[in-house]
Amino acid sequence: RSLLSSLPFSPPLVCHKPSATATMSVLQLLDKMGSGDKDFRYMATNDLLGELAKPEFRLDERLERKVCGALLELLGDNNGEVQNLVVQCFAPLVTKVSSDMLGSLLDKLTRNLVGDSEPLRDVSSICLKNIVQHVADDTAAATAVCKPLVGRLLSALGHSNDAVVLEALDVMCDLVARFGAAVADDHAAMQEALVRLLDHKRQPVRKRATNTLGQLVRHLSDELLGALLGPLADQLASSAGGGGDAAQRRARTVVATLGVVLARADTDRLGDYIARIFPAVEGHMRNSDEDDELREGCLLLLEVLAAKAPAQFAPVLNAAVADCLTYVTYDPNYSYDSDDDMEDADMGGGGDEDGSTGDGDEFDDGDEFDDDDDDIASAATGGGRGGAPWL
Repeated sequence: RSLLSSLPFSPPLVCHKPSATATMSVLQLLDKMGSGDKDFRYMATNDLLGELAKPEFRLDERLERKVCGALLELLGDNNGEVQNLVVQCFAPLVTKVSSDMLGSLLDKLTRNLVGDSEPLRDVSSICLKNIVQHVADDTAAATAVCKPLVGRLLSALGHSNDAVVLEALDVMCDLVARFGAAVADDHAAMQEALVRLLDHKRQPVRKRATNTLGQLVRHLSDELLGALLGPLADQLASSAGGGGDAAQRRARTVVATLGVVLARADTDRLGDYIARIFPAVEGHMRNSDEDDELREGCLLLLEVLAAKAPAQFAPVLNAAVADCLTYVTYDPNYSYDSDDDMEDADMGGGGDEDGSTGDGDEFDDGDEFDDDDDDIASAATGGGRGGAPWL
């Protein structure tokens, strides 16, 4: 006995199987979940959620197949309350099933993600995010989730349906935020796909691609970071001279992307890029006629650079302060190009004898504020915020 106790044996793994009573109870719940009565389906799914939440609850191979099959079937339920409970079940379920069953769940959910049914796509996307958020770290289950899911999401990013692309970006953003380091082999493919979406015609797609890049940049190697920031800095510089609507839209996207990426990158990796980015940012602020959204984005980018890497930003600090002082005095209510109109007004041209313009009440519909007023005023706000990190 003393000899055996001295050997470096590990204790045997204990396989916790559900009791016969627990198995029968779950089987009864599954039977009710297939009922034609929505109230029975709701109560049975709610009870199953309670069972899954218990730490001591276990599923054997046969039972986990039945539970997963029933939940996948109810994803398409026509009752929203039942669907909501099914979605909630996936959070505890991911800790109860085997890696093989997780793979089967991912396969079915990603098929729903790229399918034609919009309601099924929405709930499947939420289920995928629940799985990503609740699977345990550094386990076989995490590996079983990350590797296959990345490949399926990359395929979905090339889908012709924009709604599919948006849902895939949401899931990928959560996946990279939690397991970015675990999918290092796919970083290059993910970066290439996301950069390509920065040219997408729809603004929501470009915005979500930018946010996902912001999560990915924390895990990129120096080589991949250079392959991302270098071309973006070059594109910003090449378009600083102005251009048409497409060029301005691209410039806004690049500025926003640089702001998100640089805010999340390591400080010691930014020094080489500040000197390349700052002249282009200045050029866009000076040449972006009537594009106050772009001007504000440039000011916010300066704020990010100054707050993130103050030492590397020091050489351009004085020039940046001068730019901020220029735009902090920007008055959105003053028309800087209306000298001729003011001269006409002084001459009394176009008015009635009493000096009115003949258009009725001075507080007519044309004088009301709209959303554009907020966009214009944002340039002055950005100028003030840009100077804050340097105080």
